[in-house]
Amino acid sequence: MTSLVISAAPIVIALPLVAGALTLFLRRWPWAEGGLAALASALAAALLVVARDAPLNLGLVVIDPSAPLFVLGRTLQLEANTQLILAALFAGTAPVLAVAAALPRQGVFFYPLVLGVLSAFAASLMVRPLLFGALAIEAAAAFTAVLIQADRQGARSTQGAVRYLVSATLALPMFFLAFWLAERTPALEGDATSLSVALLLLGNGLLLGAIPLYSWLHAVAKDAPPIVVSTVAVVVLGAAQAWLLRLWDVLAWFQSAAGARFALLLSAQVIWAGVVLIAWAQRSWARLMACALFLEVGAALWSAGVGRVGAEAAFSIAARGLVFAALGAGLHLLRPQPCAEGGVCYAREPLLLALIGFMALAGAPGTIGFAVRWLLVRASMESGVETAGLVALAGASLVLGALRTALPMLRCPAPSAPPAKEARLTRLLVGVAIVLLVGFGLLPSPLFFGSIPR
Repeated sequence: MTSLVISAAPIVIALPLVAGALTLFLRRWPWAEGGLAALASALAAALLVVARDAPLNLGLVVIDPSAPLFVLGRTLQLEANTQLILAALFAGTAPVLAVAAALPRQGVFFYPLVLGVLSAFAASLMVRPLLFGALAIEAAAAFTAVLIQADRQGARSTQGAVRYLVSATLALPMFFLAFWLAERTPALEGDATSLSVALLLLGNGLLLGAIPLYSWLHAVAKDAPPIVVSTVAVVVLGAAQAWLLRLWDVLAWFQSAAGARFALLLSAQVIWAGVVLIAWAQRSWARLMACALFLEVGAALWSAGVGRVGAEAAFSIAARGLVFAALGAGLHLLRPQPCAEGGVCYAREPLLLALIGFMALAGAPGTIGFAVRWLLVRASMESGVETAGLVALAGASLVLGALRTALPMLRCPAPSAPPAKEARLTRLLVGVAIVLLVGFGLLPSPLFFGSIPR
């Protein structure tokens, strides 16, 4: 009997949407709600990975990621590099959703919004023409703005959401005009090339929060809950990086423009220099999270500028999910508690997890972040040892800022003993997160440093 060949594209888009709708019926069981969301993300990642080299044969049905799907004159299809990076995006989101399930109850629409954002971004990475990918990004931006704002009160609570929505909306006409110029003039030359490249760079800079430097990233890190900031770091920044890498991969005129490469590399260096200058002086976890986001934005720009659009970029996106999941959990649990002597104090376990999370982001040896930063340093060595030193200094500045922030908390007396059940859950979550951060960092180095394709 002939098997039915279907495209993987609609499955990858529909799976998060269906799971997001089902989570609305599980509000009474937060662990089941978050577990379903994490499972849906992990299943989508597994499908993309398993079917990467050959179609997935299920007997009567064969799922082929490379098979195109035509919808209303538009084509949904996965390119090889996009499939790998999209799998990493889903894989990186799964631990964030799992951690959110273990934390106190999230907002009513947290899981549906996160899964909706994932679905819209997945569509943007599959659809042709690229013009409609930009439209899907705008839909994802609308979901993201609500996610950032959800369950927040106060006059300043909307600042991060509004800034992000404005940035994404301003990026849309830039993409439209760049794609229109490319379609109108197939063999772009001279001024047309320069204008199209500049528009793409500006649009991607707005999506990533790199233009202007003090834009939506800082406001989101300051106003949103830590687990939401971690979700933005993994899902939104990861998808924006994937969009940039897709444009770099499929638009020959964009990739061949010397000015584009120079602008991407220079922007990354400027951002890292900014982190070096300001991160060490911070004594606020929110501001340090903003510095961490900028560090990741610089890495995203650099990976595109040096042409790392395959496995290295995918690994960094997936690892980012694990690190920010642990960091978000630590900061979420790190809330002031009353002391027996009076005043406030802080639990030691979440504080330790937060410090290890920032060390992993900085690339400390023995953590999963070391492998990610090693790949970045190896790529930056092509431009000189100065850039590699700048990456290391940015990480060191971030860790120094975290230590300065944590030191006053360590000087406080130990908090009163919480209820036994709550203490066990906190220690279990912190212990698992630390084991994963360190365990993945101790995997055999050839897996990352020798044989991994670029």
